[in-house]
Amino acid sequence: MKLKRTNAVLALGLAATIALSSFPVSAQADPTSSELQQRVNEAYAQLLDYSQQAEVAGNQLEQVKSDLASVQDQIAQTKQEIADKQAELEQDQKALSSRLSSSYKRGDASLLGVVLGSSDFGELFSNLFYANKVAARDRDAIDTVRTAKQELTDQQTALEQQEAEKKQLVAEQEQKTAAVQQRASQMQSYYQGLDSDLQAALANEAAVQAAQDALTKQQAQEAGSNSGATNSGNASSNTGSNSNANTNTNTNTNAGSNSNPSSKPSQNTGSSSSGNTNSGSAPSGILAFAQSKIGCAYSYGGVGPSAYDCSGLVYAAYKNAGLSIARTADAQYRQVAAAGHLVKDVSSLKPGDLVFFYPGIGHVGVYEGNGSFVHASTYGVGVIRSSLYSAYYASAFQGGGSPY
Repeated sequence: MKLKRTNAVLALGLAATIALSSFPVSAQADPTSSELQQRVNEAYAQLLDYSQQAEVAGNQLEQVKSDLASVQDQIAQTKQEIADKQAELEQDQKALSSRLSSSYKRGDASLLGVVLGSSDFGELFSNLFYANKVAARDRDAIDTVRTAKQELTDQQTALEQQEAEKKQLVAEQEQKTAAVQQRASQMQSYYQGLDSDLQAALANEAAVQAAQDALTKQQAQEAGSNSGATNSGNASSNTGSNSNANTNTNTNTNAGSNSNPSSKPSQNTGSSSSGNTNSGSAPSGILAFAQSKIGCAYSYGGVGPSAYDCSGLVYAAYKNAGLSIARTADAQYRQVAAAGHLVKDVSSLKPGDLVFFYPGIGHVGVYEGNGSFVHASTYGVGVIRSSLYSAYYASAFQGGGSPY
């Protein structure tokens, strides 16, 4: 039965239309909540991609900074060795000068003194031989130190050239990282704006539906029992429509958390196993620490106590347990691999193991069991619980395990 709308309902519908028309969407028609939900999901997926790129860029920046620091340490060490050789050279030269000065004062520094001081030819030969040996030894000692000093000076020059190159790499990577982070931040704002639009649209749809239900109820009461039964059916149908609006709200929440670990796809995540099934022994307290941070904000470079990035959460968990671990996701991955505990099959993982994602290792989380893991997800989402069996993370899974 076609409902006749009252002026109040028309006014409410008009208000909802005006409110929705302020959204940055197509001028042809205001988007429905379902359309907005799709846009939110797509924006969230793009935000995850940008966040992953920011993590990888950050890892690369940390690596070139580490390389630069290593070269600078070598330069400092080489400068100290040059200073030591210079001191040794000056000491040898001073000793030689002292010996020559003493010989000159005794008058035996000349060939004549050697000849006149010899009682026979054998002694003369011996004196000349040893005098030459002493002179040659002094020369060799000084030449050796001089050569070593020159080699160190050349090494310092080469290292300083490497330092200049590393500084250039750091500067370039800092620019790249800043650009990626800015893009991720812009996507975060876009995602949050869409999400706000979605919630507003759902609220407006619910308000319009509530007005329709009220009108239907009023008309049912006025029309009598027969028409009332029909209108009651319409009201029931309309109530179902309102339920759909609430379902959209739940879908949006799941888009951010992917929190259903039992939703397994048909493929076996991580089925390309390397053959290793020993994921190590996850240190006690790592998982509990990560779980205690669920709800904290995401912040690139964050290591707590209220905001984290993905590897920062792991780093903080290990620090809290009194253990050391690398700061970046790719370095943490290498630690697990170096310990011989990297497994590629999810069934070999144990609670507390680390799980890694994306080619290039740009993301890490802490495994809970049953396909679930805790991680610092992305901008605007924070520390959440997600599933290894979700389509997004199943395709990005690169293995896991413990560095201990």
